[in-house]
Amino acid sequence: MTPSEVAFDQLERADASAIVRFLKEAGLVTREAAKAADDLGQLRNRYAHARGKDPQPDALKAINLLHIAAEPRNTPESCLEEVIRSCPPH
Repeated sequence: MTPSEVAFDQLERADASAIVRFLKEAGLVTREAAKAADDLGQLRNRYAHARGKDPQPDALKAINLLHIAAEPRNTPESCLEEVIRSCPPH
């Protein structure tokens, strides 16, 4: 099952930090991944509001944070297995 375009539109309107908190509290990401996602959001906000001062080092930091947030080891396997089990068969 694939979410509809309307569902994706609603997700795009959600605050990223709220989504990260939800995923952390639901046990779908580790604390390390949630912290990296939060730090990446703060870094993004600095540059979105023209307060960033060191673009090159901050770009490297952003890449590192993205790797930490997206690293499969930062998604508890037991949670992934539970999510997979709860999906309806195709």
